[in-house]
Parts: sequence; structure tokens; C-alpha cells
Amino acid sequence: MQPFDHSESIEPSDRTVGPAAAGDRAEVPNREALSVAIASGKGGTGKSFLATNLAIVAARSGSRCTLVDADYGLAADHLLLGVSPRRTIQDLVEGRAAPAACLHETPFGVRLVPGTTGVTELAALGRRELHSIARGLGEWCRESELLLIDAGAGIQSAVISTIVAADAVVLVVQSEIASLTDAYAVLKCLMRRPAPHPRFGVVVNRATSAEAALASFAKLADVARRFLGVSLHDLGHVSEEPAVTPRRLGQPPLVASHPECRTAVEIRRILVRLGVMTGGLLGRPRLPTEGIAERMIRQLPRPA
Repeated sequence: MQPFDHSESIEPSDRTVGPAAAGDRAEVPNREALSVAIASGKGGTGKSFLATNLAIVAARSGSRCTLVDADYGLAADHLLLGVSPRRTIQDLVEGRAAPAACLHETPFGVRLVPGTTGVTELAALGRRELHSIARGLGEWCRESELLLIDAGAGIQSAVISTIVAADAVVLVVQSEIASLTDAYAVLKCLMRRPAPHPRFGVVVNRATSAEAALASFAKLADVARRFLGVSLHDLGHVSEEPAVTPRRLGQPPLVASHPECRTAVEIRRILVRLGVMTGGLLGRPRLPTEGIAERMIRQLPRPA
């Protein structure tokens, strides 16, 4: 994929792309990470648990994986990964740090871009701030093979603009009807945005059985197909696990502390299925106008 050139504005232009532009100078694609947004319709589904553990599994399988905590104003990934961040997304959007300065190494091989918690300004991001985040995503993609975005729950405009820019979306749901209904609302908002749309996968968390997880997926997939015309991919489930619920902050993520437990096995299986859905968890050639930064900026509301 083509890394974004930050020496110029990243606002989409109306100039012709290709041989007819710039004196018949064709753009040459470089590599950009595969970007995957981990999303949910409501809080408490286990989205951040899945995002951090997937990132660790990917890193330990040899991927250059970066996790971006884009749960604006309610971030927790730095706590789950045992990182005390010096710079966060807040520093990026307020102009105090470049994207590279917001990257932090973790004890688990994953690089983390942390967010912040309890900052109301990040819950109401405007176009300028989201533009800065888009630039950051472009740069972080350039340095990675796999970029996981732990997106905020819900259907706020900033959340939807971030999710829809990704190559793929993993919707984390639970079996109760409220969770499935909220996930459908997220899908509906994403499909209302201009194409191209990401590929969509579903993970059922805290499943009581494989059969119950499959039934929950089938319900959501059927409604999405009939009313939105979108196909969902079954990425698997994470079982209700006694070892997960009582875990405290400061403990290593489960795939690191108990790599052979049932939950860790299921998370590794989810990562394999995600690779199948996306054609491989690797970077790929992308022109500058097709990168995640440009895709996100095209989704932002125009100033009045």
C-alpha cells in the first residue's frame, strides 16, 4: 500500500489521478498495513478485551502489529497492556505530538497508540481533530503490516467516520437482543456512508455454546442481508470463561498468561478466520488516494 505523503495536504483533491495528471506521471503504489476496526454497538461487549488479545496473538505470530485505541475519551487499552503512556491521541489532536511520538512499545510485542479517559473534548471531535487522526492512521499504517483500531462503541459521527475508513470491521456482539440490535444500528450507519465499504465480520463474545453463538450470528447476518444488502462473515466466538471475568488490571492479557486455555485457542482461531476474510493479514500496495488517511477524510462532514 502507498504510504501517505505528509509533505502535502491530505485533503482529497479534484485533480486527475493517473497518467493524465502531473505531466503523465503515474503514481507508484507502496505498502500500507491492512486496517481492521474492532467495533460494537454498545459498551461492555468485550471489544477492548478482544482487540488487545488479537493484537498480541498477531504480534506473536510474526506480524508487525499496531493497536490504535480510538475509543475517544474512554480509552483502556494502555491499562490492559500495562503501558504508562507519555503521549496519546489527545496530544496528536491538540498539536503537541507527531504521530510517531504517540507510538509506545508494550511488553507483548504490540505497538500501541493509546487514547485517554475522561476527556470530554475527545468525545466531541471536530473535523480538524479527526483530520489529524486520519494523518496519524496513515503514518501508523506505513510502519505496520496489521493495524487494529479499537473503535468506540455506538454510532457517533466520529466513531463511524473512523470505522468506515478501515479495510475490514470486526463487530463484537453478545447473544442478547439488545447487543444484536445495537450492532445492526452500527451496520446501518456504516452502509449509509459513501462506498467503498469495509468487509464485515462478527465475533460473538461470552457465548454459552458454539450452537448459541452460531444462532446469534445467523440472526444478525439474516437481517443485514435482507435489509442492508450486506454479507457478514462468521469469525467465530469466545466462550464464557471463568478465567476471564475476575481478571484485574495489572494482570497480563489472557493469551499471554494462559496461552493454552480455551479462550486463547478461540482468539487464535478468530485471527485465522480474519486472515481468510481479508485475504491475508499483511500490508498491500495502495495508491496515496486509496490509503486509510484519504478514505477517512472523504468520510468527514464538510464544513458549513
